[in-house]
Amino acid sequence: MDKLTNYQKIIEQTLIEIRNLVAQDTKCEALLCIDILRGQYILMSDGWVNGQRYYHTIIHI
Repeated sequence: MDKLTNYQKIIEQTLIEIRNLVAQDTKCEALLCIDILRGQYILMSDGWVNGQRYYHTIIHI
């Protein structure tokens, strides 16, 4: 397996694990967006907390 492909899989698996933890811990939805072609990853949370919109970038690689 190519080194770059291996690193991409490690990053993706790690972000999925973090997303699952965030989703369990908050009332907000955890969103994971992956752009394999450009090698960009973003994990964010989105939702409502106490009547206010909550939109936060957790990790951007």
